[in-house]
Amino acid sequence: MSYSAFGSGHLLDSPQLLNSKEFNEFKKYCGNFGFGFMRIKESGEGSIYLDTLKEIGEKHKPFKTKFNFSHYIKNFYTEVTRINPQELSAYHKRGFAQHLAISLHPQDAVLLLWQSCTTLVIFEPSNKVLNYEGNTLLVHTLDYYNPESEKDFLSSCGLDEETFPINAIQGWIIFEKIFKYDEQSFAADKDLHLLGESLAKYQSDCGYEGYNAWGITVKEPLIFDVPIVNVFAPEDIYSEEFWEPETGVDLEDFFLALERPFKSE
Repeated sequence: MSYSAFGSGHLLDSPQLLNSKEFNEFKKYCGNFGFGFMRIKESGEGSIYLDTLKEIGEKHKPFKTKFNFSHYIKNFYTEVTRINPQELSAYHKRGFAQHLAISLHPQDAVLLLWQSCTTLVIFEPSNKVLNYEGNTLLVHTLDYYNPESEKDFLSSCGLDEETFPINAIQGWIIFEKIFKYDEQSFAADKDLHLLGESLAKYQSDCGYEGYNAWGITVKEPLIFDVPIVNVFAPEDIYSEEFWEPETGVDLEDFFLALERPFKSE
């Protein structure tokens, strides 16, 4: 008999299942698990555990069989986290942990979110960045690089340290596509990345002589009415670098950011 999240098995109502004494006993032997495909064997070594889960499922199956599966998944993992707060929810790990943030100094973040700059230029992208096209990229502000000039710039935009704080998630953009630059294409995009015409000079200024430069086009900036503050990037993250959540606090910040009301500029 085959049981799976999308197959012929019963979808269990998560509070009923997780609060049952039988399931707590079952977990002592099998530990935590996520959704996936599994086959319940009628006999054979180790089948006693799957048979036990089958029996619990039959006992606690819901009366209503039609409901929103995505809500079921979310509710299941929410209940897992409630029962065991020390464990990061697999729901969050699978969802919000898949996203990336980019950290920028405040002036660069404004230029990006206001679409004065529509192309980022980076070196040595990770595989995750190379395959991130079409996804949401959170925009995070670091401390000032040049405090005096950057604060003057913010003021000229009608912003200040309270409305556009450092160490905060300010909004997000859509990571549209990534591509390699050469001298000609870099010069042609000078009004998009705002980094001048010479790729060789920019590589030298950044200390990346001989490295490939990659362009990332972004679109659809979304700016939060109220930034999510006190968000600190990992210690080894600098301006124009990507990062993903590493701790439970990071996951919560990403969760808030990706479900936060926004305004479009």
